[in-house]
Amino acid sequence: DDKLGRIESHITHQKVLIDGLMKTLGSVKAKQDVAQSHVDSRFNDVATRLTSAVQQVQDLKSAKQQADRADLEMRENLKTLEGKFISNQRNLGGGSGGSDIR
Repeated sequence: DDKLGRIESHITHQKVLIDGLMKTLGSVKAKQDVAQSHVDSRFNDVATRLTSAVQQVQDLKSAKQQADRADLEMRENLKTLEGKFISNQRNLGGGSGGSDIR
């Protein structure tokens, strides 16, 4: 009977230990979930910032291309105006006497 009491006591002690381990495991799991949630949140924040930065770079490239096209167009217009100016100077020097703007 004493042996049976010791076995029951041992089993009860083991159950208490197991319950304590389960509570500890639950607490660790909860902390892990909170930490994982924080990591996920930070990851999403960084991903959003990277996406925004990539979009800004693309916007800047597009703006540079537009500026380059505008610069080229301006230079072509300037050459055309120079040509017209030179042509008009020749025409004015040719004796018409008036302004011959085309």
